[in-house]
Amino acid sequence: MASSKLLTVLELRDLLNNIILPLTLDVDEVFFIYHHTIKKEIIDNIRKIILRHKIIKLNFKSIIYDDEEIDDILNKNPDIIVDIGGEKYLSLVLFDKVLNKNNLIVYYDNEENKIKTYRDHTILFEEVFKLSIDDMMNLGGGKITQSMHSPINKNDEETIKLFEKVIEASIHSYPHFTNFVQKVNSLIDRNNRNKRVFSVKNNGAQKIITDEQYHKYRDLGLLKVEDDKVFFPNEEIAKLFSVSGAFLENYIYLKLTESGYFDDVKMSVVIDFSGKIRRYPIICEIDCLVIKDNHLLFVSCKSNKVDTGDLNEIKVHDNMFGNKLSNPVLCTLDDINTKSPSVYGKAKELGVAIIDKTAFENHNIAEEFKEIIEEVYEYESLY
Repeated sequence: MASSKLLTVLELRDLLNNIILPLTLDVDEVFFIYHHTIKKEIIDNIRKIILRHKIIKLNFKSIIYDDEEIDDILNKNPDIIVDIGGEKYLSLVLFDKVLNKNNLIVYYDNEENKIKTYRDHTILFEEVFKLSIDDMMNLGGGKITQSMHSPINKNDEETIKLFEKVIEASIHSYPHFTNFVQKVNSLIDRNNRNKRVFSVKNNGAQKIITDEQYHKYRDLGLLKVEDDKVFFPNEEIAKLFSVSGAFLENYIYLKLTESGYFDDVKMSVVIDFSGKIRRYPIICEIDCLVIKDNHLLFVSCKSNKVDTGDLNEIKVHDNMFGNKLSNPVLCTLDDINTKSPSVYGKAKELGVAIIDKTAFENHNIAEEFKEIIEEVYEYESLY
C-alpha cells in the first residue's frame, strides 16, 4: 500500500468497525470523521483500544461542511486510503469523492471477517487484527472487574482428571449430582482452618452417607466421610462444593481451553458497564466469554431446568454488549429439544445456540462452539 494514512467514517452502529482497519492496515495516521454529536467516552474507548496495541496518530473530526472539510483532508493527503464501510451518508459522500481518483478504497467485510478492496472486491487482508475479550468489553464501555469463582488450575492434571471423570459420570443424572453437592455444602462447617477437611454440622454425617449419591462419588474419589468429617482430595475440589454451578462452568471452560482452538476463554466474570455511554449503570455476570477471530460468544451455563427467561437474559447481554460478530450461547446438561421443545424452539427463534446433553454425551462441546464461531452450527430436530 502506497499510503500510510486512512480516512474512515466513525461507525456507531457497530463499534468494532472503528478498530479493525486501523489495527490491521499498515498505517500510522487515521482520520475519523463524523456528523452527529458523539459521546466523548465512545471516542475515548476507541482511542484507548487502538493505542493499547499500536503507536498511531488518531484524528477525530466532527464534519459540519461536508464538501469543504472532506476535500481539505483529501487534498492534503492525496494518497490516503479511504474506508467506505462506515455510517451510510458520510461513506456515500466519501465514495462519490474518490471513485474517480486513484485512492485505494477498502471496506471491512464483517460477515467474512476480512478486509477487501472496493474496486474488485479482492481480499486485501485474509486475517484481520485479533482483539481480546477485554478489548471487546472496553469497546462497549465496560470492564471486567472480577471473577465470581476461579477456574481449576490448568496445570493441575490430577484434579482435572478427577473433575472430568465426575462430570462425565453425572451426565445422565446431573440434577441429582448438584442436589448432592448442595446438601454436602449445607452440612459442612467452613469456619475451620483446614481447607480440605471439614467438620459436619448438626450430626449431618449420616445424612451424607445415606444419600444415594454418596457411594458413587466416594468411589470416584470426590469426597469421603469419616468420624463426622468430610474429606476432599484437595482445596480446589472443596471450593467447588461451595457453588454447585461452578462445576458445569469449569467443565465448559476446561473443554474449550483444552481444544486450543479459541483465542481466549474467561470464566465466571463480572462486567461493569457503569460508564457514561449508557443512561443507567449496569453490572452483569457472565458465566463464560469465548473469543475466536473477533467472534465473541456470551455463554450462560445452567445446571437446573432451562426456561425462556434464561434465553432472554443471555440474548439481552449479547444485544447490549456484543456486536455483529457476537452470539449468545446457553449450555445445559438437560436434553432440551426432547424434554422442553417449546423452550428449544424459542432458542432457535431468538438465535441462542444450545449446547445440551447431546454434546456432552458425544464429547464434542468444543466442536459445537467452533461451529457457532464458523456459522455452521445447526439446531437439533424437535421431537
